[in-house]
Amino acid sequence: MLVLDITVVTVALPRIQHDLSFSRPGLAWVVNGYVLMAGGLLLGGRLADLFGRRRLVGIGVLVFGLASAASGAAVSSSMLVTSRFVQGTGEALAGPAALGMIPVLFPDSRERMKALGVWGGLAGLGGTLGSVISGALTGLASWRWIFCLNIPVVLFALLMVPRVLSESRMVRAGHRIDVPGALTATGGLVAIVYGLLQAASHPWDSWPVLLPLLGGVGLLLIAVVVEARAPEPLIPLRFFTNRTRVTSNVLSLALLAAFIGYVFLLTLYQQQVLGYSPYAGDQIRHGVPPAVAQTHGYALSFRIGAAVLAVAGVLALVLLEHVTATLRTPVAEVPSGPQPAALSVMNSGLTDRN
Repeated sequence: MLVLDITVVTVALPRIQHDLSFSRPGLAWVVNGYVLMAGGLLLGGRLADLFGRRRLVGIGVLVFGLASAASGAAVSSSMLVTSRFVQGTGEALAGPAALGMIPVLFPDSRERMKALGVWGGLAGLGGTLGSVISGALTGLASWRWIFCLNIPVVLFALLMVPRVLSESRMVRAGHRIDVPGALTATGGLVAIVYGLLQAASHPWDSWPVLLPLLGGVGLLLIAVVVEARAPEPLIPLRFFTNRTRVTSNVLSLALLAAFIGYVFLLTLYQQQVLGYSPYAGDQIRHGVPPAVAQTHGYALSFRIGAAVLAVAGVLALVLLEHVTATLRTPVAEVPSGPQPAALSVMNSGLTDRN
């Protein structure tokens, strides 16, 4: 559900833009608001260690559910964007806590790898189903249902989590929470994204662009200083001394950023220029391959090695993009399921290198 909500809005974006009168730069915040908080708010893992993973899963899921209801009932663009930020906050609380339960529930390394494979498979399936479900609901009913669909899942999770999961936490001396590090890192990322979006309507050398960009870079530099001096930093600077870990994370960041941008623009092009319905455009763009690749990616990584899997995914992605670029068929009409499948295989290898 948490991963599904990254992709579930993509197909519905043109309808959302029309109904709530979004500007083109503003529409990007429907996606960015969720992703920035989900990936940039780093307190979830630390809070789960201190106050209990099961408790944080419950709190995060509750926040996520309330924000989903508010998103479905949004009557203005600002209300929807605000709700998406809150949704991302719920994911930032629940996601790390739920993932942190895996080593506790599966102490054996082999069983843990299988559990991570199931986790990755469900994440890939959620990403794929998000687009398919969004296309069907947006085309047959209303885009508001893509958010309301989360509510019964949230209720089920709140009912079952206390019954099937035991509480676990990591006891730490001092019990300190690095709030300044989290705020400066998240604020820096939000400011940079805002500056990049402002460049769509202002020159690059104008203050509406330069001010948030420079402010974001400044906040990130402050975050580095804070983390270097914090007794219990959210991201210890020694994390960046591992060349393999840094390389895999940078590659994952670059490729996923490029692919999400591609999907965002392709969706708008298919529906607003080519006139496809949400469901038709989605069926052309997606398929089962990404979910299958993600499901088996971690298992393959365990058998043949993460490096081999990552390289194979990169080569497959480059080959597929080359074939797509040389076809005379318009890119919007080419089934692109193999590209996300190759990306899923590569990401499985890169993730296992961390």
